[in-house]
Order: sequence, then structure tokens, then C-alpha cells
Amino acid sequence: MKMVKKILLGLTAAALVSSFAGCKMGAGEGDTEGSKWDLTMTVDATDEAKNPLAEGKVFRRFWKQFSTSEKVAEITTTITINADDQVYDETNKPAFVSGLIFDLNKNADDSKKVDFNLIGVNPKTQKFYVERYVGISKQDAELYDGTLEQSDIAKANGTTATYLELSSAKKSGGWCPLTDKMYKVSSDGVVTCVVTISQENKKYSVKLGDVTVAEYDASTSTNTAKITKDKAEVEYAVGGIACYGNAGKGNKLVVNYATEKDSVTGKLEAEEIEE
Repeated sequence: MKMVKKILLGLTAAALVSSFAGCKMGAGEGDTEGSKWDLTMTVDATDEAKNPLAEGKVFRRFWKQFSTSEKVAEITTTITINADDQVYDETNKPAFVSGLIFDLNKNADDSKKVDFNLIGVNPKTQKFYVERYVGISKQDAELYDGTLEQSDIAKANGTTATYLELSSAKKSGGWCPLTDKMYKVSSDGVVTCVVTISQENKKYSVKLGDVTVAEYDASTSTNTAKITKDKAEVEYAVGGIACYGNAGKGNKLVVNYATEKDSVTGKLEAEEIEE
């Protein structure tokens, strides 16, 4: 009888683990491989893609959570773009964005939609942006392969983005200039950009490399958790973490996201099953 109980408990645990593994939020056409700590994202908008862009579509967006947890308050992730892995179409290089999503949570009014903050970096044009989106569809096929009129993900969802960059970032035409202190390019063309999301009194701070580029006040957020840090229990705003890519027609984007476990405040991993 004990053996049967153990087997049933084991099957139940396995089913729960499977359920957690299948609950990552995401949308669009793309792929990820690896672990939450070392994840590689591919967004293919070339004619050789497994599912090429439909006629009239000029770019492909994709995002997916690192894990099923929406309990992350702080994180440091290194984005690496190896030139040898990419396919560049010089006629459409503006749509070549690698990004990191944080404070990702389900929309309070519509469970089919999400709210999140996005840091987008385009090393080809040496520009970046940090914006907040509210009420964005998370349906796989909807709005993510876009036309020119859908180039703004907020506008495509009938809403408006909120710019989070600091005034010193000199935003122009929807973008801010990347500087040498924000990212590095090696002699063999490998781009690295360290993204640091920190928080104090439920106000997020965003750093690219050595430069603080944006802030977001989440003090009114209902998505919070009490987390012990430096031996003190503090209430933080929390949410999911996700990779993001936008590849224009003819481009293929391959990006690695490496995260040190010690850099995470909160929980990036799914909840453990108690025995």
C-alpha cells in the first residue's frame, strides 16, 4: 500500500512539474533553448525560417519568460550577441532589437493580456529604449508578425507606451543613443550588454553597463512580495522576467541571456513541490 502511495505521489509531483514547465508566458514566433540561467533565443524572419513571414508582414516579434515565476524583484543579466550567429539584412536593420522584459504580470482586467517593462537594445543602430506596456495581448499569433502600421507594439494593441528613460538619455524619435559605457563590442564582433534591474522602496532602476538609464515607480503595484535580503524582510514589487526579440524581414536574431543566481532578489525558479 505504501508503495502504491509513493507511486501516486510521484506521478502527482511529475504532473505538477510538467504543469509548471508548460506555464511560461510568451507570444510570437520564435524559439528558446537552455536553462533560465543560460538561455538562447532565436527569432527568424528570413525566407528560410520554419514559418516564414506572411505576405505584407515586415517584422517578427517574440517574447518568452525565463521561468514560470513572477516573483523577481531584482536581476542582472548579460545579453550576448555573436555576429557569426546573426543574419543581417542591411535594408531592414532598424528592426533588429534584443530585449529584456521585467515586472511582467497578468493584466488585472483581462487575463489574456499582460503588463510589462521592456529594455530594447539595437547595437546595429547604436540605440536603445526603455518603455512600459499595459494591456498587451499574449496570444501567440496575434499582432506579433507585424505590418509597418503595427511597428509599435502598444499602438497595435490599442494602447500607448510610457517612456521610462531618464531625461539625460536624450530620447529622439523613440530611441536613445547607446554609449561605450552601456555595451561592449569585442574585436571579433561579439556584443555584450549587462542589464541590471535593481529596486529601492518599490522603485525600479535600470542600468545598461555602467549607466543608469531608466526608472519605474511601482509603489502602487499590487504585485508585491516580502523578501529577506541582507537579513531584513523588505516588501518589493515583483514580476516575471522574459527575453524579447524583434527581427525585421530578412533578419535572424540569436541572443544569449546569462544570469548569475546570486544577482536575483526574489524567485526566478518555479515553486518547489513540498513532500
